[in-house]
Amino acid sequence: MNSTSKCNSIIKTRVYTNETYVIVYRIRCVRGAAWKVYDVVIDGVSLLKQYSRNFRDMLDANAGDVDKLILRMKNLTSHCYQRLYNKSGVI
Repeated sequence: MNSTSKCNSIIKTRVYTNETYVIVYRIRCVRGAAWKVYDVVIDGVSLLKQYSRNFRDMLDANAGDVDKLILRMKNLTSHCYQRLYNKSGVI
């Protein structure tokens, strides 16, 4: 574990399948005891940055209307759950 400060840390892992993937977990201590993952970086792509870009693009496309962003997120989540349930019957 490579510590970046007292309450932030980075855990680097590798996943081996047909290819090797580097996964970095960025974690932060909460209330001095529990550790929480706040970002996952897979082969150099940060999920935190990617989601941030997507949200910004959605807000820009809707003149900054946060309600439309929330509705879009709910619709996407609902669609994903429907696909999971319809495909296998259970999650």
